Amino acid sequence: MHPEASLQDMVEVAASPAEPRRTDVVLSSNALDRPLPGPPSSELVQLEHVSIVMLHPNVTTDIRAIVNTCNEQSQATRRGSVAANTTFVTAKPEARNSVIHLQRQLQGHCDTSSRVRTSRAHFDMTTLRTGDNPIDDPFAIANLPPDIQRGFRMKVFGLLAVQLLYVSMTTSILTFAPTVQRGLWTWLQEDYAAVVLLAAFVAGLVVLHAVKYSYPVNYIVFAIFSTCQAVLVTAIGIQFDTYAGCVACYASLLVVLLLMEFSTAKSGALFMGRARELVPIRVAGAGAFVVAAVPLAVAYGIFQDMLMTPLEFVLVLAFVVLMTTWFACDVSYICKRLSPDEYMQGTVFFYTDMLVFLMVVFTLVAMATTGTALPGMCSSCRCLFDPIGGNSPDDTRDGAHDDAVPHVVPMAAIPPTEQR
Repeated sequence: MHPEASLQDMVEVAASPAEPRRTDVVLSSNALDRPLPGPPSSELVQLEHVSIVMLHPNVTTDIRAIVNTCNEQSQATRRGSVAANTTFVTAKPEARNSVIHLQRQLQGHCDTSSRVRTSRAHFDMTTLRTGDNPIDDPFAIANLPPDIQRGFRMKVFGLLAVQLLYVSMTTSILTFAPTVQRGLWTWLQEDYAAVVLLAAFVAGLVVLHAVKYSYPVNYIVFAIFSTCQAVLVTAIGIQFDTYAGCVACYASLLVVLLLMEFSTAKSGALFMGRARELVPIRVAGAGAFVVAAVPLAVAYGIFQDMLMTPLEFVLVLAFVVLMTTWFACDVSYICKRLSPDEYMQGTVFFYTDMLVFLMVVFTLVAMATTGTALPGMCSSCRCLFDPIGGNSPDDTRDGAHDDAVPHVVPMAAIPPTEQR
């Protein structure tokens, strides 16, 4: 053992020839900032960066047991130390490096953007992909201690709240400021303005996804994307002569703030004293909608037709329900796929997941309305139009079946006296 190495600066590996390899890991933040003094030996593990290529084959039940131990003992904090005692079935150095890398993740010292970008399964534009079982990933938010989950939720919802606040304020200025109305409204009233802005919104979303790992470019693109979003909401309001879009922005902001408050609270804290687990995201979403619906109803009761018609108010409530459900469900997937320092990526995935989901829904609706079937499925709409011949109403015009094969008349349609 090197004489200058202290207990806080090294990993002590004790092995017995008669027993399986047993590793006692004692790490702290001091050991993560500098390499070990002295030459490396078999008893000292150098604290070097470990890529996921080396790590993933060694993320076994033993590594996940450390996460469970930290969850039970609540010893893993951002700056604290972790003392874990576990048994490895193998003496590979990669296994010990996995523990070191896990400790860095738990303390928030390691930037995992390069690891995720180059080695982990590619996310494409969505976190809704299945791929590997996320429960087997010890670096996912859902598998880390509640304190780290709480910090991640607060960062994701906080960043999303700031973005929605900017969108809401910009939309209000573009909608109600007289100076802006004289200059911008002339162009926004054109029929093609909403289409152009929607295309710019989607293009900005694609660019935002491409640069989501590049700091500070990702924040700059995020601000430009938010501006396009605000102008798009304003253009839709001008086209339909309504303020419902502006009200929906503030309603979404209120929902996100309530989600941040409810999802970071400890479950049972109000009734059973100090609790260890966080409130489930879906439960927090349900509570956020109930609380957000009250001020919306009060505001509509005060202003009524000054802002919205009754139909528009119902549509805004439906929009709030959809947004609350989407935020609650998507963040549950995000917590299973991302690591603690990827909160910016989580905010981006709120919008990219929504884009991919809407594209899938639009594709399914288009295939259903045009009668184009998926592989292994029948064309349901064509069966509804003509279950016997498979013809749609457009095919019943004159001359449509001049060269077609005659219909096969089923036996049930032939009188019993003529059946043979």
